[in-house]
Amino acid sequence: MRGMMRLRDKVAIVTGGGSGFGAGIVRKFISEGARVIVADRDAKAAERVASELGDAARPITVDVTVKVPLVGGKIADWAAKNDVQRSVEAEFTFGDQWLAAHAG
Repeated sequence: MRGMMRLRDKVAIVTGGGSGFGAGIVRKFISEGARVIVADRDAKAAERVASELGDAARPITVDVTVKVPLVGGKIADWAAKNDVQRSVEAEFTFGDQWLAAHAG
């Protein structure tokens, strides 16, 4: 069973996690031991995937297609970033073991 639980004690944020490839990534990460934030602009899709997977998954609604201006290489409008950060911190508060994946 080589490779099982490779993501134990890690938190992943999967954008586009409410359907298709993203939902597949969510399922794979959970099978490898991760806790997953199912991020999708379709709230119902994110909630459906998360509810199928139990306590290891939490849905959040976010639209990563919204463009924000960069100033000096940093995001000038921190509102979207802070919404995601607050959602993640409210659900999973431990360590600095983070992964990110994008689908869609």
